[in-house]
Amino acid sequence: MNEKINNKKEKSQETNFKDLNKSNSKINNDLALSKKKIKDLEDQLLRSLADNENLRKRHEKEIQDSVKYSAKNFAYSLLSVVDNFQRAFNSIPKDLENDNVFKNLIIGINAVEKELHDTFEKNG
Repeated sequence: MNEKINNKKEKSQETNFKDLNKSNSKINNDLALSKKKIKDLEDQLLRSLADNENLRKRHEKEIQDSVKYSAKNFAYSLLSVVDNFQRAFNSIPKDLENDNVFKNLIIGINAVEKELHDTFEKNG
């Protein structure tokens, strides 16, 4: 009788041990899957952060380019103003250059033209 009880205890312990091994194996598998998911999520996060940084830099460059090229277009549009000042200056008859009224006008035209040229040179 003791032998039967001992056999039952041994079988019960073996069953418990097998169940524990299965449970342990499942826990280890779940842990491995969880670690893999964490690693994948960390990788995904790093990629998202890098994409976000690249997008920020690209947007910043687009803004700089926009400002740069809009100023350039503005400068090109002022070139015709400079040309018109030069034409106005050249259209003044030589005999009127010594007239006091026109003399001040000529000085004003020259000052504006010089300032425009200086501004162009300063800003490329």
